[in-house]
Amino acid sequence: ILFRHAKADREGPSMSDLDRPLARRGRRAAAQMAGWLAATGCRPDTVLCSTAVRTRETFSFLRQSLGNPEVCFERGLYLVSAVRLLQRLRELPGKACSVMLIGHNPGLQKLALQLMGSRSAETRARVKTKFPTAALARFEINAAGWNDLGPETVRLLDCVYPRDLDS
Repeated sequence: ILFRHAKADREGPSMSDLDRPLARRGRRAAAQMAGWLAATGCRPDTVLCSTAVRTRETFSFLRQSLGNPEVCFERGLYLVSAVRLLQRLRELPGKACSVMLIGHNPGLQKLALQLMGSRSAETRARVKTKFPTAALARFEINAAGWNDLGPETVRLLDCVYPRDLDS
């Protein structure tokens, strides 16, 4: 599951980008997405999360919906490329059956597009146009191990944006 952090407050003159907290809109979207995750029974056993304040706060909204996953907060996930994110996922141990990566654009958006490959044309066009805050892309993996992760070994299951859940 690739999950982009929820909407953050704008950076103030004395605040670094790494320290930006969630905005009110972001807290609302994170709670909405937590509800969707709970309703679908989506429970990864591992969560990889950037150490940025906004990603950690996003995870705090999702935590209860996810059960009790092993959580790794990693500075190396902060604003990194799709190549680095894929490399990190390929480093996962075999015991990790399912994983959620909570991170940032543009890397997360580019990784989602890379994993979709040329399949899922309509969803691919949507994600290419925009992968907004609090969006998620969920894939099913058919590979011997994480080191085989790539477009040829995954199938897109869901691509959900918070606005999809608005009534």
